[in-house]
Amino acid sequence: MDDWEPFAWLGPGAKLPFSEIWSTLLTKTEVGQPAGRFRPGYYFLKALEMAIWGTNVHLWYFFRTLEFTVFIASIWWITSRFVGIWPAAILLIPILAMPFWADVWARLGPSEAYGSGALGILLLGTYGVFAGQSTRVRCIGAIAITFATVILVGVKETLVPFAGLSVALLAIASARRLLSLPLAGSLVVVICGVTGAIMLVVQKTVSGGVDYYARPIELSSLTTIARSSLLHAISYWGPVYLAAGSALAMLERSRGQTLRRWALASLMTAAVFVFLVAMYVSQCVAYRGELPLNMRYDFPGGLFVPINYCLLSCYVAYMTRPYFAPWSNWVVIGAVILSGYLMIPKAAGQFRPLSLPKATFRNIERTDTFFRELQSIVTAAASSPGRPVILETYEPWSWAYEPVFALSTYLQALGAKNPVSIRMHAGDRASGALDEGLKQSIKKLQDDGSPKFVPLATSMAEMKDGCISVGINGPPVPECTGFAVKTE
Repeated sequence: MDDWEPFAWLGPGAKLPFSEIWSTLLTKTEVGQPAGRFRPGYYFLKALEMAIWGTNVHLWYFFRTLEFTVFIASIWWITSRFVGIWPAAILLIPILAMPFWADVWARLGPSEAYGSGALGILLLGTYGVFAGQSTRVRCIGAIAITFATVILVGVKETLVPFAGLSVALLAIASARRLLSLPLAGSLVVVICGVTGAIMLVVQKTVSGGVDYYARPIELSSLTTIARSSLLHAISYWGPVYLAAGSALAMLERSRGQTLRRWALASLMTAAVFVFLVAMYVSQCVAYRGELPLNMRYDFPGGLFVPINYCLLSCYVAYMTRPYFAPWSNWVVIGAVILSGYLMIPKAAGQFRPLSLPKATFRNIERTDTFFRELQSIVTAAASSPGRPVILETYEPWSWAYEPVFALSTYLQALGAKNPVSIRMHAGDRASGALDEGLKQSIKKLQDDGSPKFVPLATSMAEMKDGCISVGINGPPVPECTGFAVKTE
């Protein structure tokens, strides 16, 4: 129900020409018409996909599968450089079993799908820069980092911290003379320019003291959440990394080695860990609570635990490689994962390998049910083009707001020419600031109409041949031809 927007962009023949992508972004999305958020990358990619794939849902899902593949393959490739191909595959299992993937990949709308694909490109680009054996490979890696970062900061505001990571990576690569200063500098300017422009627009949307969801932005509460999530992040992993580092240092000295190799590996591991902690904390602050939420908002902060499994395993495997046989990596990985699941609160509860397939089948059933009902509505509308379609909305209004736009868009895309109006059915349900704001927006559409909706009073005055009533999370009215759709 929340994937309806691309259908509103379709022109004659149910297509979006490439030549109209830019005008579509400026006239039909938040890129040109700010509405509390600013995600230019998300809407550009959506429009581009609509121009390429059209309404072929199979191609849309194929591309989502490709994005997921890139993300998983990037982690597998990098970890395999340290622990081996098959041990790295074991490290992927906790990542794949995370329950929030069900909310990312079972639908087409979530921006996190683009974010995961872009993050995979960033990781592969990083490997190319720091492990590439030629200038060409390193340059391609740097460009990949920049391209991926622009996508990340453009598809969702909570992914902006990756801009800082990318700038640091390019700066380090330039300092180590892996990249030329002009190339690295130019790419840093691109990243900072895009990120700065997006943050400037976002800052204006929160200048009123509330965020997009009408929640107050209070520094004291945000500080409390940041402190709590920081302690949660380091309470287990901090001592574990310190213990591992100390043991590996003693191993190096016992073998008559200096600590130079250990110091470099420990510094790199610590830097990655610090970024993981910062990413986790920033997302907890953004969503006003500690992860996991068991939904798409967990990406990527919800991967904190399984990614640390990978980081710690790679650190230990790299340091012990000269002294132990390759099979010892299996022992290391087993110990890291098992101890994490046993000792980290809620970690074991995040191992839900069946969440994604279950959500996929459930979404298929829901989509089939919805589409059959939608086709019935279109058939009824086509038989009497003069009858108005009344969308009956019920509380909570946050469950009704998106569906009224979705249904009106789908009806038009499927050829229905009937006027569409909204009728609200208010109850005694208590509502917060967000729901109250949506209520006022829906009421305005009901009373005054819009380019998509006819005022309810106008439709009521022209019901000579009856009406078509569509109950949204509630019953249709009995005096009209009735249909019902559910969003949950």
